[in-house]
Parts: sequence; C-alpha cells; structure tokens
Amino acid sequence: DVIVYESNAALYLVQLCRTLAPQARHIYRVSDDICTMRSTPNCMVALEQKIAPAFSLISVPCTALAQKFSGLPTVRVQTHGLTKEIFDACTVSPFATDTVNAVFSGLGFYDAQAVHSMAASQPQVDFHILGISRPQQEPPANVKYYGELPFSQTIPYIKFSHCGLYTLRQSSRPMQAYTDSLKIMQYRYCGLPIIAPSFLDLHREGIFYYTPANAESCADALKMALENGCHAEYAQEVHSWDEVSRSILDAT
Repeated sequence: DVIVYESNAALYLVQLCRTLAPQARHIYRVSDDICTMRSTPNCMVALEQKIAPAFSLISVPCTALAQKFSGLPTVRVQTHGLTKEIFDACTVSPFATDTVNAVFSGLGFYDAQAVHSMAASQPQVDFHILGISRPQQEPPANVKYYGELPFSQTIPYIKFSHCGLYTLRQSSRPMQAYTDSLKIMQYRYCGLPIIAPSFLDLHREGIFYYTPANAESCADALKMALENGCHAEYAQEVHSWDEVSRSILDAT
C-alpha cells in the first residue's frame, strides 16, 4: 500500500518499485540533504531531482529542505521525532555529583577546534564527545572522546548534561538543512541550551552562537549557555515517531 524511500541509495530502487507496485503510494522521506553527504555520487543528485515530481509525498524535516523541492505541491515539512519512552525511562545520570557537563553526539562535521577552545576556557566543565574517536590534536584534559556507542548508551549523557554541543564545521555546500536535525530534537527534548556556529540559524530560543576559529567567541557562547540553564518547555516542540509517521500517512 505504501513504500517509503530514505534519502540514500534507495532512490535507485524507486523505478523498480513503481513497476512492481503501481497501486502503492510512494513516499520520499528526506531525512538528510544528499548534496551535503560526501559519499553521494553526482548521478544520485540528478536522479533525486528527476524522480521527485512523481512521489505521492515528499516529507522533509525542515524548511530549508522544502525549498530544495520548491514548486512541487506534494512537499510537507514534518520534523524528526523521538521514541520518547526511552528518554523518559532514563533515570540514572552517568556523571559524578556536582559536575558540570557538556555533550556532543554525532559523527559528521565535528569541529574539534571549537570544542577544545571552550574546554580550555572553562576547565571545570567536562566535555563528553560521543561518536567521534580521539582527534589528531591533543584535547584538553576535560574533554573525553568515547567513539561510537549503542544509541541507548548515549541517552544518559544527553539527558543529564547541562548543554548540548552542535559544534559543526562548515561544509563547502550549504548546511542550512541541519537546522532541525535529529540531534537537535534530542537536545530539545532534554531541555538543553544549544551551542551552535554562527553560520547556522536554528531559529529557536536557548541557542547560543559562536564564530568558528574565534576562541573568545567560543568561550562566550559556552558561558551564556550554562548561565541560561536547561528549560523543560523546550521539549514541547518535539513529536514522537508515532506522531510523525501518522502525519506522513495522513498527508497522502
């Protein structure tokens, strides 16, 4: 009845699936902008634009990605969701009592220079970098790299941190599609203030920007984020995956 394609090599199967199931609704869920992914061949970028008009629905998580398909009436902005029950069930902090903690969770475009500048400015704050292996440059003593972890193990570090790091390096291609990433939704559901580079506009309260490669700006952003503190009301913008999937099906 319904076939959903992710924004990856699944695009090469669209024509085959349409032939096998012409009666189905064919939905494109654009979780990521394939133009910013290093592994995307140019032919996939061209294919995406070619087949886009024939989808029953193009579901995108942010306005920037909707603009990529401007002019098509089937585009809907439907933000990423969370399995809220997993976060709600997490009750044990991984941190020592009376410590101040910042967390980064992810793999792509990590800006080690910005994080290390922040850590050097406030050595009493502990930085937990999830997903990234130790960088070539020697980190300050208060920065710990964990490498890749099972998703369930990342949740306590996010939930009980004092701020979320969205410290991304700028790509040669536009990155505004990163404004509503899954990482942002995780941070918001946990009420964290977020530190982000100035070239991204996250269009929310509780976001503190820094200028890349500017140590003073990095330090100021960290200071303001910690002073702002966590706010439970940030979670109100976050939907469950059940709600997101229902909105996708109801839109077609």
